[in-house]
Amino acid sequence: MAELRAENERMKAVPAQGSPSTPRAVWIVLGVASALGVMAVLSAFVVSGSTGEAAAIAMVLLMVVALTLATITLTVSRLLFVATPNEVLVISGRRVVAADGSVRGYRLVRGGRAMRLPLLERVDRMDLTAMPLEITLRNAYTKGGMIVEVTAHAVARIASDEPLLNNAVERFLGRDRQLVMDAAAQTLEGALRGLVATLSVEELRQDQPKIADAVLHEAECEFSRLGLELDVFKLAQVSTRDGS
Repeated sequence: MAELRAENERMKAVPAQGSPSTPRAVWIVLGVASALGVMAVLSAFVVSGSTGEAAAIAMVLLMVVALTLATITLTVSRLLFVATPNEVLVISGRRVVAADGSVRGYRLVRGGRAMRLPLLERVDRMDLTAMPLEITLRNAYTKGGMIVEVTAHAVARIASDEPLLNNAVERFLGRDRQLVMDAAAQTLEGALRGLVATLSVEELRQDQPKIADAVLHEAECEFSRLGLELDVFKLAQVSTRDGS
């Protein structure tokens, strides 16, 4: 859990708006373009004594080629976006017809790359990494009327496949990651509170794997509506008001 929390804090620092990194090929092309320009200048100096006019023309042509290559490469590098394995690109701005015939205003790219249309499309990134959650249920009533406090640990994440991913995009795109975590935690808290009301203190303490499965089942529908998936849920502690 500590490692997941640390990873989550690191991912919070990543802005939602996508920004492509410059591929290695860009630097290679820029280097070649610069070399062509240098060679053109050197050639002009070498042959300027006899054919200065021809050398000047050659230099101008080579410089134009070099600048053109550099401009094209830089432009492409700003329009090319690459999705890492733990994220999905959401490219919005155009109408897209999905496989089921529905129409939406965005397309999704996961585990690949895509080009955006300048001025017409915007690229955002959605983080698919695990979200560690700590659930604390206070003043919950059991079947016997006892007031208990229940703590649990869970791991949730944004769904990585459609159509659940579409639900997450429509609800959480551009929102702070903490808001997604809060929504997941509140959903689990509600499911757990409802389940605790049907069990005694002894049942809560003795059959924890069964309780975890029941919470997973109870929260599944709401999680699907939000575009979330629950990977892990585990009860940590059940205590009564008198501390037992």
